[in-house]
Amino acid sequence: MKRIAVWIVIVCLMMALVGCSAASPKDTASTQASSETTTEKPAQTESGSTPSTDAVTADNTFNFSTKTVRLNSGYTMPILGLGTWTLSNDEAENSVYHALKDGYRLIDTARYYRCEVGVGKGVRRAINEGIVTREEVFITSKIMPSDYERASQGIDDSLADLGMDYVDLMLIHQPGSNDEAVYKAMEQAVRDGKVRSIGISNYYTPEAFADV
Repeated sequence: MKRIAVWIVIVCLMMALVGCSAASPKDTASTQASSETTTEKPAQTESGSTPSTDAVTADNTFNFSTKTVRLNSGYTMPILGLGTWTLSNDEAENSVYHALKDGYRLIDTARYYRCEVGVGKGVRRAINEGIVTREEVFITSKIMPSDYERASQGIDDSLADLGMDYVDLMLIHQPGSNDEAVYKAMEQAVRDGKVRSIGISNYYTPEAFADV
């Protein structure tokens, strides 16, 4: 668990800086950059991805006293969490449950990992035992390349497997041939209340980033 946790710290920081804070789609009506979208968010606890107006500023994105980072959407994400890559559904359920019990609040998964069912079970198990509420858990998932032509359905599939009404952060897993269309599908998911924050992952070159 410690090895996985250390690894996910790096991933989370990368996603926050590259995938969420810096991502800017060609569509100027991006729901993540819109101040209107931010102000319409409901008030919740900060540990559960609440939009914050006073914790941090654009020049001070990270808040190390609360161990969170503010995204462009206005929601806050923990900077330490659990990664679920290579886990089976059974392993994911147990790992997520015990991570939440030990105080973790960020869970990172993806369609490609094929363990979203287990992740959802682990979260619900912790909720049912009163360890956390759904609002206190920040769940990240990613649209896998084979779903890029059906991004909206891919998001619905993630929600169905997780057994949840929304995902806190949805990312494009890696560069593809129609990233802008995928991003717009994620923007629509935000408007539909299925996703709270969106971004990109594993974009390593300026050329790839410019295509979003």
